Amino acid sequence: MIRIRMNYIVCVISVIVMLGATAYADDAGEQRVGVVSLLGEQLELSHIGALFLTSRQMKLLVDSWGIDEDIVQSSQLELSELPGIKPASVQYSYDWFSAVYNSGTRRMTQSYDPVEMNEQIRSLAVDHGLDVVILIMGGEMLNPISGSTDVRGYGLARKKSGSDKSTFIYLSANVKVLDARSLMMLDEFDIRKTEQIPNHYWKSQRSDMSAELQVFMADWVKRSAMDGIKANLRIESLIKNSR
Repeated sequence: MIRIRMNYIVCVISVIVMLGATAYADDAGEQRVGVVSLLGEQLELSHIGALFLTSRQMKLLVDSWGIDEDIVQSSQLELSELPGIKPASVQYSYDWFSAVYNSGTRRMTQSYDPVEMNEQIRSLAVDHGLDVVILIMGGEMLNPISGSTDVRGYGLARKKSGSDKSTFIYLSANVKVLDARSLMMLDEFDIRKTEQIPNHYWKSQRSDMSAELQVFMADWVKRSAMDGIKANLRIESLIKNSR
């Protein structure tokens, strides 16, 4: 009786060990991918007049829009549908990237600098057990109206010169896929999109915006970012460094 009971216990333990080993093997075969979005919480507003003195540039804090949070969540949802990929929830703060992010203005002050950011990226990777990090930052682009290279991230530009009146919204983002262990660049692409909108959306030369325009703009930025990510992100870059 004792021998039968001991054999039973040994069998149960063996099954548990086998199940545990199988589960570990399945998890080990997946690439843990974390998403960090640093587009920022400040909207650029540009009024382009006929003369230099009539042109103005302003900044508007839009932290309530939740741009980065929504992009991260949507990216994780997209990643969860890819085979061999396990999206990981990454907890981070803008302050961690103070070398390239100004917490006072809530926007990027310069482009990605490996020397300045590698330590933060590596720390996130270790803390969350990541294999790959997708880093989304504001990129530079030509102002859709003036043609100057002074816009970064997302914003609104309006031209008012005589009968020539036009209003554009724009997004410029840079996406990098990094090996979380070596920090080697696995992939990189830019997202640049502009769209002309009706002038009545934004008539004032001040930084105030109607509730309707804020909702429209926030949705447009998030949708444009995700469209760019889905169109350009290659699954090969996420599994290139598989174990």
